[in-house]
Amino acid sequence: MKALVISDTHGNLDLVAEAGRLALRRGAGLVLHLGDDLEDAAALPALGLQVRGVQGVYHPEYRLADTPNRLLVRLEEVPLLLTHCRVCHPNDRPEDEEPAQLARRLSAAAVLYGHTHVPSIDEEDGLLWVNPGHLRPQDNRGWPPTVALIEANGGQLAVRIEELHTGLEFFSWPKK
Repeated sequence: MKALVISDTHGNLDLVAEAGRLALRRGAGLVLHLGDDLEDAAALPALGLQVRGVQGVYHPEYRLADTPNRLLVRLEEVPLLLTHCRVCHPNDRPEDEEPAQLARRLSAAAVLYGHTHVPSIDEEDGLLWVNPGHLRPQDNRGWPPTVALIEANGGQLAVRIEELHTGLEFFSWPKK
């Protein structure tokens, strides 16, 4: 099973649509949005894609009790924790658990997060941390628009972060 992971779309609907078409070409029926404008993904179900996600820390809904700020999803049987930030944020609600602690408690294989606009894949204390980057035409952190593709096969994960337009690979896991 495959999923496309996006974050920090900031109203760039053309890039979100392009990411949706990429998901379809790669056989990913699920798009995971890690916040900062989750509503940008509203048109993706019309393409036949399922969307799951969390809000960004500055979105008004982030502080509402009925909005999950951390979300556990399963790709095949592999549990993944979605969160906007890698660590707790001042806008978290009191009940929002620290992402690493929650991931361990829920036996998540990976934590998917955004916020920084910097794509990365890190392994730390048995947890895989994946940040797909951002979907902005220009960004002051030096990265082009990027996405992550995650595949679960037989309980194992494979992750690839690539440039949206060219497919140029920046990071992969397991490392090649």
